[in-house]
Amino acid sequence: MKKTCFLILAIMLPALIFSFSANAEEYVGIAFYENCGIEYDGTYILGIPENTTVSEVEERLSGGNPFFCNDAKTLEGSDIVGTGTELFSTMTYEEGSKGTIIVKGDVSGDGKLTSQDYLLVRKTFSGEKNLGTYAFLAADINGDSKIKSADYLALKRFFQGGPLINTSLVDMPEGNGIVLLKPADGSEAEIANKLVKTASRSSSFDTATFNKLNPDHTDVFRSEGVRVSWLSKTKGATVRISENSNMYDYTEFETESNTYYFKDLFAGTDYYYQIISKDGASVTPITKFTTAFQPRTIDIFGISNTRDIGGWITEDGTKRIKQGILYRGEGTSRMTEKGMKDFTEKYGIRTDLSLSGSDVSSLLIDKTDVHYCEILTYGNMYSCDQKYLDNFRNALLLLTDESNFPIYFHCYIGRDRTATFAATVLALCGVKKNDIKKEYCISFLAESGWRDGNGPSAMMPHFNTYLDPLGTDIQTSIRQYLKNKVGLTDEQMDRIVENCTVNA
Repeated sequence: MKKTCFLILAIMLPALIFSFSANAEEYVGIAFYENCGIEYDGTYILGIPENTTVSEVEERLSGGNPFFCNDAKTLEGSDIVGTGTELFSTMTYEEGSKGTIIVKGDVSGDGKLTSQDYLLVRKTFSGEKNLGTYAFLAADINGDSKIKSADYLALKRFFQGGPLINTSLVDMPEGNGIVLLKPADGSEAEIANKLVKTASRSSSFDTATFNKLNPDHTDVFRSEGVRVSWLSKTKGATVRISENSNMYDYTEFETESNTYYFKDLFAGTDYYYQIISKDGASVTPITKFTTAFQPRTIDIFGISNTRDIGGWITEDGTKRIKQGILYRGEGTSRMTEKGMKDFTEKYGIRTDLSLSGSDVSSLLIDKTDVHYCEILTYGNMYSCDQKYLDNFRNALLLLTDESNFPIYFHCYIGRDRTATFAATVLALCGVKKNDIKKEYCISFLAESGWRDGNGPSAMMPHFNTYLDPLGTDIQTSIRQYLKNKVGLTDEQMDRIVENCTVNA
């Protein structure tokens, strides 16, 4: 026969107080194994699906001597936990020692999803029913802090065989074993953050759109990378990644958690990875994922608006811009020591091409080949002094020699002269005009893109003064301009295209 929670607390309290006084270090709050699917925010325990037993929750706790109470009764073993069930760690009067379980959809608190729950949510939506705090949180299935028709319709679809309300828990590994979670074998992984992904798919090139994406006009273009997660009862592991299926020539990282982010990966590329436990006893199978074709932003400390212009596909679908050879951004004068190390070692940049004719970091003078080729912005390049055309030609000629790559090209804020050069290269290689505009607008996800106070609505008309005269066949038109006005030969332009593209 089960004892009540109150009786247990009354019996345990003197011993707990004495134990805590004697050795405060023994205190263990509520903590779950990383990536086990259950999370504790200091008040509520979330992520538990319906029909979950006490034993299944206990198995995912990383320490302590917990007990569970529901309606003043203790729960044990095969008893089902539900919304409102309280979990106590050994020390009951310390912060983080108590959590209330919320099972999404389980409004009644029995740990199951039934038609009763559906009716309670629907009546709450219609105003016929008021729910307590725990029941309300369970009824708010989409997590928007409101009870809407979408919440009870989600339950209805669930009963009709539709999507699950809660994600099933992954079985815990035995001993120091490892269960790989994400990315799954054969899956696609995104390299761009949500804002960059949205911008690269949008056909709206106006200030209102980018004010929504970047309301504070700060650097929001950077990516966390591809998140790798696994489940283990021990913290930390060795993570290996390679572009070879046999893991030849792998790169290795150490981590103290059970999550790691692979950064600076190329788009549209197959990668293979493994997780090795700290003691080396457990090794996951070699697992493959493919990165999505998305803009590849990079992170160089101290400077803004930095990205690889590679990855874009040509209009005929046969070629893509080669990655890892052409980087763009703002001027390098604000670069930090760490940024210089990223610049020269991580990205291996050999050539610093200043299109403003200045704004180059003194840190780079002896570490890269610096070229000062001042040009004008946008349509001004169609009617300018010969010196700017000569500079433009000299800048483009750097792309005919592969030994100059990787090249970092920039102006003061990395938006205008830089965009003119990027658009020229992309158009020459055959990228669609609309994609060139999308590439341009990523600058408005960077602080420097807004530094002069102008947004896309103000700047896109200026950008179009360069693109619009090229007409619909921009590849042919840009070749004519570069040959007749700038002074490049057909052979030189062909060499640029050859060096800057790969087969799609």
